[in-house]
Order: sequence, then structure tokens, then C-alpha cells
Amino acid sequence: TRQQVAEFKVALAAQARRAELEAVEPATSPSKELNALWRDRLAYESDLASYEARLADWEAQESAYAKDQARADELAEVPSNLRLLEAHYEQAKIYEDRLASYKR
Repeated sequence: TRQQVAEFKVALAAQARRAELEAVEPATSPSKELNALWRDRLAYESDLASYEARLADWEAQESAYAKDQARADELAEVPSNLRLLEAHYEQAKIYEDRLASYKR
């Protein structure tokens, strides 16, 4: 039956892990120490999850900073470009005034 097949699979999985389970030494510490170790483990896992979340946020901020820095470098050149454009604009205005005078 299906139940017997499932029980057989569980037995095979347990047999495969038998050496691994036998290698683990039985707990000889008092339950208070085991509880303290368990709490420490839970605190570690919580800290690890918090660290991984903060690391992902930091990496996102780092990539955003790189993009912002590239844009800042582009914008740093704007004042010099603006002066050049203003000079060209003034030359164009002079040209148009002289062209209008010439046509009249």
C-alpha cells in the first residue's frame, strides 16, 4: 500500500543518516545549559537574518550611490557648458542683428 511504501522510504532515509546520527554525541549537559545554548542559537539566527537584510539594503544603497555619483559628475560640468552655451547664444544674437541690418 501507499502507507507501506512511505514507511519504507522513511526507513531508507533514516538508514542513510544512521552514521551521521550516531556520530552526534548525546547531550550530557543539564537542561538549563541546553536551553541557554538554544537561546543563543536563536539569537544568532535572528542577528544573522537582520544582518542579511541590512546587507541587502546597503548593497542597494551602494548601487544607487554609484548612479548618483555618475550623475553628479555629469552635472558638475553644467556650469562650464552653460557659459559656453551663453557665449554661443550671444554670438547668435549678434549675427541675427547684423543679418537683419544687412537685409534692410
